[in-house]
Amino acid sequence: MRPYIRSGEDYIYLFHALNDGIIIDSQKDFDEFHIAYFDRKESYYQLFYSARQTLMSSNRDNWITLNPLYNGMDEFLQSMQNKIHIVSTKVSKYIIEILKSNGVKFNPKRVHEADRGFSKTDIIIRLMREYNLSTSNMIFIDDHFDTLRKIKSTGVRCMFAGWGYNTNKQRSKCHKLSLELVDLQQFYKEFKGL
Repeated sequence: MRPYIRSGEDYIYLFHALNDGIIIDSQKDFDEFHIAYFDRKESYYQLFYSARQTLMSSNRDNWITLNPLYNGMDEFLQSMQNKIHIVSTKVSKYIIEILKSNGVKFNPKRVHEADRGFSKTDIIIRLMREYNLSTSNMIFIDDHFDTLRKIKSTGVRCMFAGWGYNTNKQRSKCHKLSLELVDLQQFYKEFKGL
């Protein structure tokens, strides 16, 4: 069920479903479950990020090992740092800390945090305006099918990260939406010449 969540606090819904023996087999199922139990989100949000902060403070090395980079990603990010932006639902300061701990120096201004009020689509549109880019000059890579479906509406070239949290069913659907399915090696090869 992990491919259906959008941010860390959504784990409460996975735990709830598992505990109650409820099977969530699609994004639609997850979204309906999420709405039905939305009243739990705020309290879990506070607990989740409090526990994360405690772990970071008390056992930083363990927290870092729980957030590994994909094989070769450190070199890729280091070499592409002036050409890419990171857009994530993960808190920006945590991304910077993970990169720093993996020896990657990355400009914090190029890390963008999507949250409840500012979606990844909003960030992509803002970046296009800010950098005066056309859709043909931007590529968006993500492993969440629903996010890519939304970003696709901007006209930006979208790549579906097959190495991330997604399902075979989602990967097979990507062709219907003209999303490019790539594995990690294809991804590195695609951007090597930029």
